[in-house]
Amino acid sequence: MKMMMMMMIIIIDLCTHDCPCGKTADARGTHALSCRLAFGRMARHHEVNDLVWRALCKANVPSIKEPSGLVRDDDKRPNGSTLIPWLAGKAMAWDVTV
Repeated sequence: MKMMMMMMIIIIDLCTHDCPCGKTADARGTHALSCRLAFGRMARHHEVNDLVWRALCKANVPSIKEPSGLVRDDDKRPNGSTLIPWLAGKAMAWDVTV
């Protein structure tokens, strides 16, 4: 028996408005997914970061969010890291970009 997955897309007809970045946001809401100044961007970032962390915890992989002391050459730091070696004796680090 095949299971069929159905996806329903619901578009709410919202009025257009001016985004703080200066562009016009349309009723479909696609601008908010890529705009750095859009409301909710940081909330989505934190939710995805928490999702990765919870998945690792559920798989019994000890990990930490926002580790200190891990900085790349461009002064950016990862959102999280495993506390045990992952590959070649090194811990796995992750970074969420929304």
